[in-house]
Amino acid sequence: MARIGYDYPGDIGIPGERVFGRGPEIRTHLVHALAANDSTWHNYLAFRDALRADAELAREYHLLKLALAKRYPEDRGSYTRWKGAFIEKVLHHDEG
Repeated sequence: MARIGYDYPGDIGIPGERVFGRGPEIRTHLVHALAANDSTWHNYLAFRDALRADAELAREYHLLKLALAKRYPEDRGSYTRWKGAFIEKVLHHDEG
C-alpha cells in the first residue's frame, strides 16, 4: 500500500479491519482491508448494492456526506457516526 501512496496509521479501533489512508493532511481516500467472509464485508457489499440499485438513495447518501463534511470538517467521529446511522438504516430497512 505504501508504494501506491497509502499509509497505515496502526490500529484505529475497528475490530477485524486495517484501514489505510491517502492524503497527508486531508484524507482523500480510505481503504478498509478485512476478511472476505466477515459479516462486515457482507454489509459493505449489501450497502454498495443498495446504492447501485437505487439512484435516489445514492444521491441522498452523496448529499448527506457533503453536508456532514461541511458541518464536521474537524470532527471525523461525528461525520462517521451520522454517516453510519444512514448506512444502518439502509441495511436494516427490511427488519422493521
